[in-house]
Amino acid sequence: MKRALLVVALLTLAPTAVALACSCMRSTPAEALDRSTAVFEGRVLEVTPFEERRDVTLEGGCLDDACRERLSETTESVEVSGFAVRFSVTRRWKGVSTEDVVVRTTRDSAACGFAFEVGQDYVVYASAEDEAGTLSTGLCDRTARVADAGEDLDALGTGEVPVDVDDEPTTTTDEPPARGGCASCTASGASAPLGAVFPIAFALAMLRHRRR
Repeated sequence: MKRALLVVALLTLAPTAVALACSCMRSTPAEALDRSTAVFEGRVLEVTPFEERRDVTLEGGCLDDACRERLSETTESVEVSGFAVRFSVTRRWKGVSTEDVVVRTTRDSAACGFAFEVGQDYVVYASAEDEAGTLSTGLCDRTARVADAGEDLDALGTGEVPVDVDDEPTTTTDEPPARGGCASCTASGASAPLGAVFPIAFALAMLRHRRR
């Protein structure tokens, strides 16, 4: 029994080895939002294939607690392949704070992998697949093109535009402060303010009057 469960689990994790049908229960936008680590709208910038070997712990598939405990302690090294999809985020609802984000998906749609296309816009529901927070998504997560996600957009609302504060430019100036506290004076020199001109003219007029 244990060997049979192990074979089924390994075949599920290695979709290139056998063609399996993707079967899942669709959820509502609210349910998908609640169970997802990150939910955002973004445009695909790049799709990069990857292959790696990963240690996985098998769980489930047993009817009694003793069997489940033994299976949960079984760790196997398996080959995992798929695509790393880089998005330019245009809106966010949960779990995203940067303008770019990478989400993984399995290579084969039969294993519930989602076929992303460069230049297309999507509403993405993604979950963390490891302790490092690597995000992944698939056909069972309500991820869809923006054109097909009207129900989700209505339910999710306006959302927020992400801003990466580390990338904001800092404005500086090398201009020295104006001399004498006169912000309106030019580099070539400027006439005295009107308030200073009037007393000087009055003093000159009085001096001429006395000389007469």
